[in-house]
Amino acid sequence: GLGLTVLALIVTGWALSKTRLGLALKGIGSNPVAAYLHGLKPNRYMLLAMVLAGGCAGLAGTFQVTGVYHRLLPSISSNYGYLALLVVMLSNYRLGWTPVIAFFFACLNVGSIQLPMMLQLDSSLVGIIQGALVLATLLLAGWRQKKQREETGMAGSG
Repeated sequence: GLGLTVLALIVTGWALSKTRLGLALKGIGSNPVAAYLHGLKPNRYMLLAMVLAGGCAGLAGTFQVTGVYHRLLPSISSNYGYLALLVVMLSNYRLGWTPVIAFFFACLNVGSIQLPMMLQLDSSLVGIIQGALVLATLLLAGWRQKKQREETGMAGSG
């Protein structure tokens, strides 16, 4: 499972940086209207991106069923999809940071099991830490954008 995950990350990085598909996806992600005006069909590429991401999620689910639980359970996902969104938001869509942040979140999740036993803390503290990280990142990104707009506005007026 880990080998296929690393292979999927490598193939994704290669595809995004070296192929026409990667260029189209980056262009559509940056500005769908401009991409459409340049002859790309954003809806098709978004659908293709969703199919590929769904395939990776299905592969992860397969590993979860066959490697961890050895049977199919009703609520097996443990909200990993939402956790994946947090990882992507924190990595700011940079592929290199994604495994590092995912590993950090995995450590937090595994450590949350020990919190009630070792420190007499509620295990939901990990969710608060993860949420605080994402909120802090979003606030910092917003502050940077505001500062950049102010600098651009001042340079244009002088």
